[in-house]
This record gives sequence, C-alpha cells and structure tokens, in this order.
Amino acid sequence: MSRYSPKVAGLAASAIHAGIDADADGFGADADLGCGSVVRFSVKFDDSTGNVSAVRFNSNGCSYMVAAAEALCSRLSGQSVESLGGLGGDQLAELLTAELGGI
Repeated sequence: MSRYSPKVAGLAASAIHAGIDADADGFGADADLGCGSVVRFSVKFDDSTGNVSAVRFNSNGCSYMVAAAEALCSRLSGQSVESLGGLGGDQLAELLTAELGGI
C-alpha cells in the first residue's frame, strides 16, 4: 500500500511537466533543508500573447514534492503574466491543498 493518496501517487507517476527546458526564458529553484529535496522550474513565455507557454520542473524529492510541482506547472501553463502577479505563499498553499489534499 502506498503512503501517498491515490491523487498524489497518480500525479507523481504521470508527471507530464517533468524535465527542465534549457531554452526557457526563466528559471527558479527552492529547497527544503529539512528533508533535502530540491525543486527547479523553467518557464517560457509567448511574446505575442504575454502568456506562460510552458512550465517544467525537476526534483529529487518524494512523490508529494513531484505531485506538487506537477500541479503547479499545470496551473501556471497558459496563464497570462498579469494574472500571476501577486501569487504568493497563501495562494500556493490553497492551490496545493485543493489539488492534492492535506499532507
């Protein structure tokens, strides 16, 4: 039996946004020093629309970390840059709780 919920296990197993895009327009990373996991993101923008055209990630973390990164990539892809202004920790926590359930 998996220690992860079926939703988390499913997202982690079928992560379509995995893999950094070396030709991206921007990169970001964060780490959890408590467990040693790192997640890196790459993002591309469509200059003609001002939208995020692709978001990808790479992580050495657990299935929950991979599922969270996948959920975030899915949420950001296709969004206008303006709609993402001010997206902070509280909004990210709400998104991940809605997508993955509690930890």
